[in-house]
Amino acid sequence: MTSTLKLLAIQIISAGLITAPVFAATGPLTEAKQLEAQATKHLNAKNIDTAIPLLRRALELLEKKLGPAHPRLASTLGNLAIVQQMKGRNAEALSLFSRALKIREKALGAEHPKVADTLNNIGGFLQSQGKQKKAAAFFRRALAIREKKLGRYHLKVGRSLKKLADIYRLQQKYSQAEPLYRRALAVFDKTLPPGHTKITETLEFLTLSMFPQRKFLSAEPLLKRLLALQEKYLGKEHIVISKTLNNLAISLRIKGNLPVAEGLLRRSLAIVQKNLGPNNLHVAVGLNNLADIYQIQGLLPKAELLYIASMKMREKILGDRSPQVLFSLNNLTSLYLKQRKYDKAEPILKRVLDIHTKTLGPKHPRVASSLAFLGNLYLRKGEFEKSAAHHQRALEIREKIYGSDHPEVAKSLHQLATSYIFQVDPGKFREAADLLKRALRIRQKKFSKNHPAIALTLESLALLYKTNERDGKRFSERAKIIRSNIKKNKKKKTKR
Repeated sequence: MTSTLKLLAIQIISAGLITAPVFAATGPLTEAKQLEAQATKHLNAKNIDTAIPLLRRALELLEKKLGPAHPRLASTLGNLAIVQQMKGRNAEALSLFSRALKIREKALGAEHPKVADTLNNIGGFLQSQGKQKKAAAFFRRALAIREKKLGRYHLKVGRSLKKLADIYRLQQKYSQAEPLYRRALAVFDKTLPPGHTKITETLEFLTLSMFPQRKFLSAEPLLKRLLALQEKYLGKEHIVISKTLNNLAISLRIKGNLPVAEGLLRRSLAIVQKNLGPNNLHVAVGLNNLADIYQIQGLLPKAELLYIASMKMREKILGDRSPQVLFSLNNLTSLYLKQRKYDKAEPILKRVLDIHTKTLGPKHPRVASSLAFLGNLYLRKGEFEKSAAHHQRALEIREKIYGSDHPEVAKSLHQLATSYIFQVDPGKFREAADLLKRALRIRQKKFSKNHPAIALTLESLALLYKTNERDGKRFSERAKIIRSNIKKNKKKKTKR
C-alpha cells in the first residue's frame, strides 16, 4: 500500500469515520453496522478489495430501510468514496462524495458541522488530484462552517486552517499561507499535547512559508522551538532533525552568526551520514551548505574542496547533467570569480553552456544566459572580441525568444556595447552608442523612471561620450538624479 493509501486508510480507521449511531435492534440497521465494522477490520489488514463489497452491502441495507436521502447514509457514502479513492476509481469516489454532501446539506442544513466534514473530504480528494484551486474553495467553506459552529479554537478548525495553508504554500502564495499556519498553530497549542505531530508539522511549514518571504530572523525562534520539540520527542540524532538544523543555520547565517551556523550545519551533516550513510544527496546538500559558510567567512580553499566533493557526489548519483550538478558548477564558478581565478572558471562555464545546449536546445533562454556569463568572463580576462561574440549570440537568442523590446534584450544590448567600448576602436564606439541608446529606450519603456538599470545605461553612455563634453555631461547628470532618487527611496523604506 502506498503512503497515500495508508493516509486514506488512517483517515477512515483512526478518525473513526466508519461508525454508526446506536439504533434500535432492527435487523437491517444492525447488519449494516456489523458490515461496516468488518470493513474496518479488513482495512486494518490492508484488504481493500474485501472491504468494498461490505460497504456496498451496508449502503444497500441502509437505503432500503431508511430511504435514499437519510443523513445516516452520508457517512457510509463518504467511507465508500474514500476506499474507492484508494483504488484509484476517482470518478466514482467524487460521485459518492457529492451525493453525501447533497444528503447532508438537505437533511441537516448548509452550515451543519457534518456538512463541513464532507466538504473537507472533497477538498482532500481534489487536492490529491492536483486540483489545488478547487480544493481551496471546499476547504474555505469547511473552515467558515467550523469556525461559526464549533468556535475558533476547536481542533477541527485548526485542521481546516492547516489544510488551506498547505494549499497556499504549494501554490507559492506564502504571504497567504503564513497567517493561516500561525492560527492553526495557536489552535493546536490549545488542543493537543506539546509533542504532537500536528504542532511540529505546522511549525515546519510555517517557517518554510516565511523563508521565501525572506523572514529569516522572524523564523529563528520558531525553528528553535521546533528543534527543541524534535529533540525531546524523537531523539537528538533523528534524521528529521537534520533538516531543522539546516534551516536554523540558514537563519543564523543571514543574521551574521556564522560560527553557530557552521556548528549546526556540521551537526546536521553528521546526523545525515549516521542515518543514511556517507554517499547520498542529503550529504551533498550538507557539504554544499557548509561550503557556503566557508565562502562567507573567507575560507575559500575549504569552500572549494567541499563544493567539489558535493558536485562529485551529485554526479555519481544523478549523472553529470542534472540540475543539482549545475547548481554545484555555478557555486564553483562564483567562488573562482570571487578569487579572480578566471582560468578555472572558464572550463566550468563552458561545461554549463554545453549541458544547457544539449539538454534544452541551442535557442533556450538558459543558453543565452550561459553565453552572457562567458561573455562577461572574457571581458574580465581582456579577451574583448571573444566577449563580443558570445554577447552577440546571446542577443540573437533573446531577440528571437522575447522580441525586440524586452528587458532581457536590453541587457544583452548593454553587455555587447560594453565589449565594443573596451576594444578601443572608433567604429566600435559608434556601434556601442547605438546599442546603448536602444537599450536605454527599452529600459525607459519597461521600467520606472528611477530604475537602477536606466542609471547604469546612462552612466555607460556618459563614459562613451566623455570626449564630447556636452552629451557626456547630459547623460551623467541624468544618471546622478536617478541614483539620488534611489538612495532617498531606500532611506524612506528604512524609516518605515
